[in-house]
Amino acid sequence: MARKELKINDLEQLKINLESKVGELENEISGKENEVNELKDRINSLEAVLDETQKQVMELKDLISSKELEIEDLKKQAGRAKQRS
Repeated sequence: MARKELKINDLEQLKINLESKVGELENEISGKENEVNELKDRINSLEAVLDETQKQVMELKDLISSKELEIEDLKKQAGRAKQRS
């Protein structure tokens, strides 16, 4: 009888230990989930910055192309003006 009581006590202690360990693991999981969410937020923020930067790069490339066309046009005008004089 004492042996059964000892086993029951051992099992109850094991249950308590396991429940404690489960609680610790759940807290660890929660912490890791928070870290993942923070990283996802950072990624989203960086992607938004990247998108804006890419947009600005395209605008600058368009501006450069436009200015290059203006330069070519001015060179042609200068060439025609030289021929007339």
